[in-house]
Amino acid sequence: MNKRAGVVSAVEDNIYQTVVEELDDYLLSFKPFPVGRLDRDTTGLLILTNDGDFSHNCMHPKRGVKKTYLALVDRDLEEKDVVKFQKGIFLEEENIRTKEAKLEILEDRLARVTITEGKYHQVKRMFKACEKNVIELKRIKIGEYELPEDLKLGDYREVDRNSLDKIFE
Repeated sequence: MNKRAGVVSAVEDNIYQTVVEELDDYLLSFKPFPVGRLDRDTTGLLILTNDGDFSHNCMHPKRGVKKTYLALVDRDLEEKDVVKFQKGIFLEEENIRTKEAKLEILEDRLARVTITEGKYHQVKRMFKACEKNVIELKRIKIGEYELPEDLKLGDYREVDRNSLDKIFE
């Protein structure tokens, strides 16, 4: 699925529309659920499955599956931000340091970020620690599986398991 902003990565929610509610009725009989989470305002690649083992293997931090995002921020990016991400960023609220991450500056305020864990609002909080606010965030890749360029925002398609094995390459 190319998740659109405004929906939550959940099976059900009392307030917001969920990604599962965006599916055609015939798919609901398979009882799909999202693999991991994207914030309500984050767009991009979201995998839905009914295979708990597959989901666990994709998202468990010990597997080290890379998740890659495009981030647009409110201030110019600097080389010191790249270094901070590389070393891991201390998150005060949890009193922990993130694993090292890769920050590639694409334009003054646009970056590609790759992480191997998925803490609550992690990418946004990492940028906040660099005194930048995320304006837009889009996940473009999980492992080596990329969001198809022709998949429009809010659309989804079935993918065979062999294609999804790219996640673990």
